[in-house]
Amino acid sequence: MSKIIDVSKWNYPVDWDAVVKSGITGVIVRAGSGVTEDERMKYFTNGVIKRGLDLGFYWFVYIHSGRTIAANCVKFEQTIRSYKDKINLGVWCDFEYDTEEKLSRYDKNTLTRISRSTLITNFCQTMNFYGYKCGYYANRDYLINHLLHSKLKDFPLWYARYTTKEDEYSKNATLWQYTNSGKIGGKNFDMSKKIKSEKFYPGIGLVAALNTVGIDSSFAHRKEIARANGITEYTGTAEQNTELVVLLTKGMLRKE
Repeated sequence: MSKIIDVSKWNYPVDWDAVVKSGITGVIVRAGSGVTEDERMKYFTNGVIKRGLDLGFYWFVYIHSGRTIAANCVKFEQTIRSYKDKINLGVWCDFEYDTEEKLSRYDKNTLTRISRSTLITNFCQTMNFYGYKCGYYANRDYLINHLLHSKLKDFPLWYARYTTKEDEYSKNATLWQYTNSGKIGGKNFDMSKKIKSEKFYPGIGLVAALNTVGIDSSFAHRKEIARANGITEYTGTAEQNTELVVLLTKGMLRKE
């Protein structure tokens, strides 16, 4: 079974030998928040890569004082760009209580279930456009009372509920954060496990993504796939390839 921890500057430093010995298979690193890179992002990321562990990133969303969803995504993409080919645990949108608390404090704005879900959708779609498979993080209360889960079903869910008992959300999540007290090297860590065997395609390249799943990636065949998915004049532009990669990562790509 996969054992995954998530880390941010608050977890620094990490006993990497203890991480490996405890059977951890992957780490999701907080790349940053709002428009600011996490000061320990490079330390954690290089440590993960050096030890051959699976790698993912999350971004804590702040949208107060003119920090738009687009601005969050731009900084996220810039921060993780050089690690793109190393990512195999996806990238994640962390939009939750503190996001709202700061928004209401600075901008006197009240969000609704629809508007929250729309903002998360915009974040995930933007990161998909950049060539990353993006999901979102939510606990049970936030999922039920603050979001419209039905509006977010196209995106992987990283579900947080600290229990050993499955529920309707953990069964269908991609990742399940099941404890915040996983002990490693004398410290507590949030710990998750993978529920779905999701494939997180690296980069924006359509050729690499098709090769990953064993589909002929020649230009002639890509042109046939494009036509089957409504792109009648396929020339291999970045925009066309990105559209097809997004369909592939959602499991919606017509192969012929």
